Amino acid sequence: MTDAVKLNVGGVLYQTTQHTLTKDQDSMLASMFSGRHPLKPDENGYHFIDRDGKLFEYILKFLRDGNIRIDNLEENTIKNILDEANYYNISGLIKFLQTCVKVDNDVDIIKKICAVKNFDIEQFEQQFNKIFTLEFVVRRGGCYVYKRSTDTSDMSSSGCYYSMRSPSFRSSSHYDYKKAFDFLDTVVDEIGLDFFKILFSRNIIKTQYKSVYWDLCDLKFEI
Repeated sequence: MTDAVKLNVGGVLYQTTQHTLTKDQDSMLASMFSGRHPLKPDENGYHFIDRDGKLFEYILKFLRDGNIRIDNLEENTIKNILDEANYYNISGLIKFLQTCVKVDNDVDIIKKICAVKNFDIEQFEQQFNKIFTLEFVVRRGGCYVYKRSTDTSDMSSSGCYYSMRSPSFRSSSHYDYKKAFDFLDTVVDEIGLDFFKILFSRNIIKTQYKSVYWDLCDLKFEI
């Protein structure tokens, strides 16, 4: 096994493979063991990571299998695993755990993830508001009206929306319009579409609009 890797995580020893550790290409582990950076193992060949060694077994299992069993785990243990997932920046595990436990500081978690990804929320907010002005949105978008469903569980809101479709899905090739969506595509590539949506749905990004949300290939603004 040529890509075998030995780990000492907080005093607990593990053996795995480079393939497993680099499965999530955006994770800290992938960055460490990609081969791009020289590493210095100890005299026994172990690479030391100063984190909780017992919890690392859940990190490793998720990387190997794409899931972990949490049926019999206490909520605090799940939250501790979530802390480890945030540290290692394993987005799939973060999303999985957030659906399993109520996290009170979810906005802080999203901000922490963005920080790990070197994504500046305030800078993005300034650029977004500079590009997507009311004049630009009304000029480039089409007006739609959505009515609230009689179903009380329907969380959609009624009001006047302007829907802007990505240039790749329409004939328009206006330079300013394409430039605006290229800017958004770059952000989605940096942090992922799910986190991009959360920035607006959790009101982390402040805009001049009542709401902004992404629906398939459309960016919709409630005026």
